[in-house]
Amino acid sequence: MKSVDDILIIYMATAYNEATNLTSLYYRCLDSFEKAKANLGQDKLVFKMILLNNGSNDNTTEVIKELIKEDKRVIGFDNLRNYGPELSSGFGLNQASLFEPDYLIMLCSDLQDPPELTQLMIEKIISKGDEYDSVLAYKKSKKINNLKNIARRLYYLILRFADRDSKLIVGFHGFGCINYKTMVKTLWYLKNSNLNMRSAVSLASEKPYLLGYSQSKREHGDSSYSLIKYSREAFEAIFNGKSFTSRIALRIGLSLFLLSSIIVIFVVVNTLISGTAYAAGIPTVSLIMVLGFATQVILLSMISRQIENLSSVSDKFNQVSSIKMSIDEK
Repeated sequence: MKSVDDILIIYMATAYNEATNLTSLYYRCLDSFEKAKANLGQDKLVFKMILLNNGSNDNTTEVIKELIKEDKRVIGFDNLRNYGPELSSGFGLNQASLFEPDYLIMLCSDLQDPPELTQLMIEKIISKGDEYDSVLAYKKSKKINNLKNIARRLYYLILRFADRDSKLIVGFHGFGCINYKTMVKTLWYLKNSNLNMRSAVSLASEKPYLLGYSQSKREHGDSSYSLIKYSREAFEAIFNGKSFTSRIALRIGLSLFLLSSIIVIFVVVNTLISGTAYAAGIPTVSLIMVLGFATQVILLSMISRQIENLSSVSDKFNQVSSIKMSIDEK
């Protein structure tokens, strides 16, 4: 445990086949920490780093053990399989909370989140005292409106629609520095809801400082995320929003009411003008019945999904089987 006067800052990153990036990540994070420490004149700043190997099939484990051997401030966990970045990050956050850090910095191990930016995060959140409870970095949107950027903007738009209380920042994916209070609140949201990490951090941050940056390309390795995984995460995040059902149901109901009103007005006007009675045939009745049945099925499936979420919420980090890494002292 840290001493009373220490200001503990923990860097946390998950890794899947990132053996070629981890050593550079460690040194760049440590260098940024030391520069922030010197600029702030804070001798009590304490560095610690948590690295979680998420079931890699390269030599990520060996690299982390070498870092532990070189620096006792590095702590490693070896997940027995790939639990995905979301669950693995939540588990890492849970482990970090045991040290009761003053600040926690979360970043990707692929170096696309520039470690040098963490220097500014530390200086900003410490120098401003209670003015900010987090420094959250967001990727600046590119001017080129390609399909990927349009899909990203649509993703964040729908997420905000899914939750009335959503404060999700466009371009924020989890890279940031949060204080201990915000970390505890983030953990509460992760354990007691189906929010993903970026949504939980955004909601837990009451006084965030937003920091824009341009994300660089991966230097080594390939991303573990595919289009299918991104789509699945987007789908789950959208339907886990507590306001999605009520908002979409209201809009469907209003749309059907408006459509039926227009049809009624058209029939009445047409009858008055032509003077002939309108006879609804079997096709019309069948269409109305199918439309009504489909609408009920959609609404019931959405409601049942949210009921399922409420009944299945538990401490999901208990699902992670992980071994704390150690080295032979010889």
